[in-house]
Amino acid sequence: MDKDIQKTRHILAWAELKLAIFISAVLILIVATIFFSGLVGSVFQRNFPLVITISDVGGLKVGAPVWLQGVTVGSVKRIDVLSDNQIIVVSVNKKYDQFLYQDAHAEVKAVGLLGSKYVELIRGNKDRGYIKPGQKIKGKLVDPLKSIDQNLNRTIHQLSILLDSINHGSGTASEIIHDKELANDFKGTVDNLRALLEEIRKNPKRFFKVEIF
Repeated sequence: MDKDIQKTRHILAWAELKLAIFISAVLILIVATIFFSGLVGSVFQRNFPLVITISDVGGLKVGAPVWLQGVTVGSVKRIDVLSDNQIIVVSVNKKYDQFLYQDAHAEVKAVGLLGSKYVELIRGNKDRGYIKPGQKIKGKLVDPLKSIDQNLNRTIHQLSILLDSINHGSGTASEIIHDKELANDFKGTVDNLRALLEEIRKNPKRFFKVEIF
């Protein structure tokens, strides 16, 4: 009887040992898979550097994203200040070098009016040939207020054309708007937009609050 009990215990102990070995092997395999998949990915995902010369980085920080046509293709690795300008060194995923050409350039922009900065790569002309790793390209800081100014100017111009069409009795707008009072209100809106644009140009701080942390 005692021998049977000992034999049963021995079988159970051996089964537990095999189960422990199996679980350990599975865990090691999972960890190895995660490690080597990351390692292989980093080996095959090659990057190439670009050097951007620019007079003002506008608060751009190391680690900021690099975009190409709205797609994140790299990041800012280093920013150096020189005597006459500044140097931005970016790292771009190698698979995107086929979309960048010799006369490519860069723009430092903000997400929104006062959002974080990023670098936008402008492809250039295909006829000039492909860009080379480490090549220097020119960069410029895009003023978000200037962009707003341009958009407002475009909107006002379009409204002025529409108003002129109404006043001369031509087009669909004239057929829809017969009320003289409504037309005058529309003209007043255009005039107010012009006045607002002029005020923004003269005193942008009045309309946009800038906080530096």
